[in-house]
Amino acid sequence: MSWSEYRRAHWGALAAWDFLTVEVLTMRGLVRYHVLIVIDLTSLRVEIGGIASEPTGAWMEQIVRTFWAPRSVSLWGRHLIKDRDPVFTKDVRNLLSGAGVEPVRLPARSRI
Repeated sequence: MSWSEYRRAHWGALAAWDFLTVEVLTMRGLVRYHVLIVIDLTSLRVEIGGIASEPTGAWMEQIVRTFWAPRSVSLWGRHLIKDRDPVFTKDVRNLLSGAGVEPVRLPARSRI
């Protein structure tokens, strides 16, 4: 199934997450923070999943436990689009799968 066909077939059940960066002037100087955003692609609702100066796989696992566990899968959909960032580890993908969410890794150099 091509990426375009996949999007059309699952559009009502798709969410996506990715990072944006924010630079903040602190007493230590300029600090870059990574903000994890989660987007429901049907309603375009956006929530902040977490903020870290240096996100790691362990941090992402905790985000999945606290962000996805208390919410129903129907709220965010059954398919979560993610890019190839190394913080989306195998353990993160397994936690998502255990919560009933299929992590969908974007093809290289693709666009939504």
